[in-house]
Amino acid sequence: MSTTENVKKFKIILDEAKKAKLESLSTWYSFFKMREDPFSPNIPSDDLNFFVNQEEIVNSVIFDIGVAKRGIPLVSFIVGPMGSGKSSILTYINTAMKQLSKQDPAYRFKGEFRRVEEMYESDEETDDLEEQPQKWVTDSVGRKDYYFFDDANPVQITNMMQNFVATNYKLFTVNPKHVKSALERLNVTPNIFYLRPLKIHDAKEMLNRRIKRALLDNETKFRIENIVEDSALKKMVKYCFGIPKLILKCASTSLQLLRQSHQEKRTDIGKITEELVELSCTRIKCIQAYNHYRIIGEHKSTILMKIIEKEKTPTEISSEIKKDRTTVSRHLSDLRELGLVEYYQRGRESYYGATEPVKILVEIDSMPKEKWPIGTD
Repeated sequence: MSTTENVKKFKIILDEAKKAKLESLSTWYSFFKMREDPFSPNIPSDDLNFFVNQEEIVNSVIFDIGVAKRGIPLVSFIVGPMGSGKSSILTYINTAMKQLSKQDPAYRFKGEFRRVEEMYESDEETDDLEEQPQKWVTDSVGRKDYYFFDDANPVQITNMMQNFVATNYKLFTVNPKHVKSALERLNVTPNIFYLRPLKIHDAKEMLNRRIKRALLDNETKFRIENIVEDSALKKMVKYCFGIPKLILKCASTSLQLLRQSHQEKRTDIGKITEELVELSCTRIKCIQAYNHYRIIGEHKSTILMKIIEKEKTPTEISSEIKKDRTTVSRHLSDLRELGLVEYYQRGRESYYGATEPVKILVEIDSMPKEKWPIGTD
């Protein structure tokens, strides 16, 4: 078939696609006239319209960038648990600064934003960095107004502070468990910004912005209140500890369960109820962490802490805590039944790792209580 014939054929197919009813092509469209799951995490990371909350921190960082432009060296930490929005803040600010620099020469800033792990050839956390070829070497030479280092550990923070001498403002996102160690290594006192959990109104705003993006008709008046009962949303924020990433996961799972129920039972769509939220939070293991993490015994807690950072076998854990392997296996089985650990089979070895919500709770416990007052009350 010639190229001309192919083009004609493709035009016919495309014309058919134009005429086809969307209701028959997209289950999301027939559900809420959306093009996709609105709460999917796969949204453009550089879209300024999807940043919510923490405006005070954003304003402070932008002010510091302006000060650093005058040649004054500054360093800051943004501290928050996993999934709390540390990377979103850096992406938001960096994107805004890039756009501003293009639009107005009077506000032209030179800066970069990188995940620290991408700048290292080796993933090993070691003080002996001089022996390793590093990707950041060329970046450290050029003069910059600011550099955002995402997800840096204490060793990496020290190394970047020593080598990026031509960068006026250095900002690091830091795991709350690493703050004390990082501060002990520095000879300067950084400005520390602690993130806070999302409250109900912020969670609504975050979810509404994603709904608006997913709607095929931008003029449609459709909000989170049309999908989720108010009491269910409060429960969602509660069981997800105010963590944006978990709230989105729970909302996405809840919406899919609602759609599934609608398709199977052919009933009215209705709204996401407290029962659906509880089922969703059970599936993503939030409710198990909320209910059980802080009340497990000392031995189970010790074992759990050994697999927070890295999955391990019962034999490895037994060796580390000097306990009988059979005892360790029994505790792991109990923790798995409680929904606090996950089990993986690799070849003949069995590996155990903490669930994501448990990892997040461990980091929340390292935050100042007044900054992240989310508990299991």
